[in-house]
Amino acid sequence: MKLFDASNFPSKAIVRTTANTGSTITLDASKGKIFVINVNDSFTLANPINMKDGEQITVIFRILAASKVLTPGSKIKGSITLTTTAARTDCITLIYDKTNDIYIVNNVRQAIVH
Repeated sequence: MKLFDASNFPSKAIVRTTANTGSTITLDASKGKIFVINVNDSFTLANPINMKDGEQITVIFRILAASKVLTPGSKIKGSITLTTTAARTDCITLIYDKTNDIYIVNNVRQAIVH
């Protein structure tokens, strides 16, 4: 895996979405590098798309309803367990390893008060 050079891509906006009952959310790295997901219910976080080798994206989960479950895509490697208390924020980064075709969970921060 090579280190991604951030100077090779333009600045992108923050991408916002909401997780409702049975939602599947796919993060598209060509649309942004920071994603905010408002968590109203349990959902599936699909494998991201359009990431380059070594590229990193940040995912912010705004926990709006308590005790919701995130089911990660098959290529997301590492633990993602959402905070069980409402009105909290969790934050992770995902790094793409093209050689192994996996997304590595990194820098997990949990239970940040809104």
